[in-house]
Amino acid sequence: MNRNDFRNPLIQSGILLLVVFIFISIVASAPADGFIAGIYALVSGLIKGLLFVIALSIALLVSIAVLIGIFLLAASFHSVDKARAMWEHLKESLDSLYRNGKDFSTAIWAKYKKSPAGDHQAPQSAMAAPAVKEGGTQKQDTLRIEEKLNTLGGQLSRLQTSFQAAEEQLATMQTRLQTELASVTEFEKRLGELEVSSADLASAVASQAEKIVAAQTEFSTFADSIKPSIDSLSSEIAVLHQKTSVPEVVSGILSYIDAQEDRETLTEKAEEAVSRGMTYAQTDEFFKKSLPAKVYKALSEHPRLTKDFIRSIKKKFE
Repeated sequence: MNRNDFRNPLIQSGILLLVVFIFISIVASAPADGFIAGIYALVSGLIKGLLFVIALSIALLVSIAVLIGIFLLAASFHSVDKARAMWEHLKESLDSLYRNGKDFSTAIWAKYKKSPAGDHQAPQSAMAAPAVKEGGTQKQDTLRIEEKLNTLGGQLSRLQTSFQAAEEQLATMQTRLQTELASVTEFEKRLGELEVSSADLASAVASQAEKIVAAQTEFSTFADSIKPSIDSLSSEIAVLHQKTSVPEVVSGILSYIDAQEDRETLTEKAEEAVSRGMTYAQTDEFFKKSLPAKVYKALSEHPRLTKDFIRSIKKKFE
């Protein structure tokens, strides 16, 4: 025998006892104004109780959804992948719950259709009317439950969309934060390397400056120490040059001219004659007119030496 054969009657009996107890409580708490007032109190109590249960169910569902959203958002700060996995698992659970509720309501509606109250065509007495009314109320309740479930499904879908948008924004923020942290780390690393390089360069410059100052000091000291020796050596070299200098040897036609000034004058006139392209005869005539008489006399007494001197001048211009 199936266990549902015992469980379903027990559940139905418990629900029936609970409903009877609620009815008795409502009638007992109603004012004693007659039977009509008791019926009115019973109906109004049922309606208020139903509305309270529906409102309580909606508030409970909304509260649970908010708490789940807060939990998933907090979990995404720690791990986005873990929060996404939890959200997928929650969607699967809600979808399974929705399908089970829908199947349950469908089963109830199918069972109601198969009941004798549903198959009854037209009421024949006053006893049949409440049964038809009760069946219509159950149908309306079922439709309301389905409508609430559909509304809840829409709210969950919108909540899922909001969570997905929040996840994308959070992932973008985390990516930007990681990029900025990497940039800051790289900048700090480069700054540290630059500070180390600057410190090393400053140390090297200071060391070289100290070496340069020390070298300048040593050079100044060395120069001061050898300056007397250099001065003494320069004096000795000058004296030695005076002692070993050889007087200029004068040869050719210039040896017959005593004054150095006349030798220089003869050289200048000879260069001028050669530069002007004069012949020996023209040169002789030029010397006669431009040179002192004693100088020209020495030239005329030694014509061969004079021509050799002119030839040497011409060689300088070739």
